Amino acid sequence: MREYIIMAFQLQSALTEVKIFDEKSDSTQYLFARDPTPQEQLAYDRERVSQNRGKQVNRIRQTRIKFGCRVLDHPQSAATPQDDGYGYLQNNQWVPLTTEVQVEPALRERVIAAWTKAQGAEWSRWIADLPGWKIILLDSAPQHIERVASVILDGAADYKQALALTNQDGGDAVEEDRGDESLGN
Repeated sequence: MREYIIMAFQLQSALTEVKIFDEKSDSTQYLFARDPTPQEQLAYDRERVSQNRGKQVNRIRQTRIKFGCRVLDHPQSAATPQDDGYGYLQNNQWVPLTTEVQVEPALRERVIAAWTKAQGAEWSRWIADLPGWKIILLDSAPQHIERVASVILDGAADYKQALALTNQDGGDAVEEDRGDESLGN
């Protein structure tokens, strides 16, 4: 007989902190997201796979980006380029990425055009309504938005979690949940 050690799950309306390790920059960033509404969760589940001429079409990446943008609340800002978090260079000046950041209309139009070309006209409508900081993330780190959706909407582990199992012999066995390794995290 196995005994499971289970951690308590606290029901709350607080934001979830999603930890993202970026191998390119060798840094850790945090994005904060809210839980989806029941309607958003149902729409997300419906849109992940669609039917096209009787064949199922996998739309997981697009759906994660779309709904990840919806549930994102704010990024961890980096005060300097050496800090963990998000920021960008503007006119050779470091700018921490905050919810107040405004983007130039040319960048917004370029991002809208690129995603509309790749995904269709429907995308131009909802991308046009995104705040500046989400446009910047969508342009430079869409894989981070995907990761947020994976954690929040799919319930995937964000980091390796070990679940200690005790078997009949009293020995410990460890099972790992590696999360969604397809995103490179």
